[in-house]
Amino acid sequence: QTIVVHPPRKRTNINWAMLFAVMLVLIIFSVAGGYVFLRLTHPGQMILARMGYEADASAMWDIGAEYMDQGYIEKAILIEEEAYAKEPEREDMYERLQQLCEAYEAAERPADAEKAGSRGYAADLAKRLFSFSGHIMIMRATAILTRTITHEKKIFRAVLAYVRVQGKGRA
Repeated sequence: QTIVVHPPRKRTNINWAMLFAVMLVLIIFSVAGGYVFLRLTHPGQMILARMGYEADASAMWDIGAEYMDQGYIEKAILIEEEAYAKEPEREDMYERLQQLCEAYEAAERPADAEKAGSRGYAADLAKRLFSFSGHIMIMRATAILTRTITHEKKIFRAVLAYVRVQGKGRA
């Protein structure tokens, strides 16, 4: 029998200070990355809104839609009202107020649903006025519109009178 003797292994020392410094840098980057994710991205804002912290209105509207889908109607109404109060002027306000209107209808609050629907209609009215005048110009250019100028003026007067009535109702 032969006995094999291995040479003793060279034991390496661990630089604990360097290991601590590297771990500290990794932890700092992880915390900073988490903060940036939560504050600057839409999914992060949705997480904050679900947890009840301050979030942007877009994330709150999306959380309200999720609550409606899950059947939490009162929670949806509360968060959507808060989102509306936070940012009452948005590009998609008509759609968002229709969402709030649906929540009110699901909660059997028709008066609130009517108010939300009328606010949404008033918010979308300016866009529709520009669309209406653009539509008339297109129809004129393609010779589809054969009505007289006086008829067009009557239409515009009626629309503007409606806008004035809606403006007095909101004040």
